[in-house]
Amino acid sequence: MTKLAKNHSAVSVPAQLRRSVPIFLVGVSHLLIGLAVCFSAVYHESVSFDRLLFVVGCAALTISQLTVFVPKLRGTVPRAFNPAHPLALVAALLIAPSAASLALIIAGWALCNAVFLLLTKSMPQRRDARLLAGFSGLLAVASLFAVNDPVMVTGLYGTHAVLAGVFGLIPVFDSKVQTQETAG
Repeated sequence: MTKLAKNHSAVSVPAQLRRSVPIFLVGVSHLLIGLAVCFSAVYHESVSFDRLLFVVGCAALTISQLTVFVPKLRGTVPRAFNPAHPLALVAALLIAPSAASLALIIAGWALCNAVFLLLTKSMPQRRDARLLAGFSGLLAVASLFAVNDPVMVTGLYGTHAVLAGVFGLIPVFDSKVQTQETAG
């Protein structure tokens, strides 16, 4: 029997499902946010609409991330919870809607997200986390350069969401990553 087959058979299917379903929800929520941004491009001139997209996106990411975090509190080692999503959600709701404030909130959120991805093992494959952290940093810098352009900032936020969704869904469907994480 090959090494992969031994590792794969050592992990039960219910254990893989318990691990995969919450991660699947996080990846799908990222993809849905990105698709919502993509297919609502006509309304991106309205800062209120862009803020609504960002608030709904942060709320979805917070809820989907809680599905990963809360079950781990009852069990073994808790997975790290990214505080950037709820903090950005509250900031976006409290600060007056303007293009500059939205760009600064998204830049701060992206920077916190990048630091979180680099400092924790929140994603199964570290090189994916580094790549996504780099794109989060790029989103933060681009948001600062385009403070008065809500269309560009919202488009970059949607692009980031799609990339995060794709990188988040790869481990769900990759059995090699699942066996390494479950065994290690």
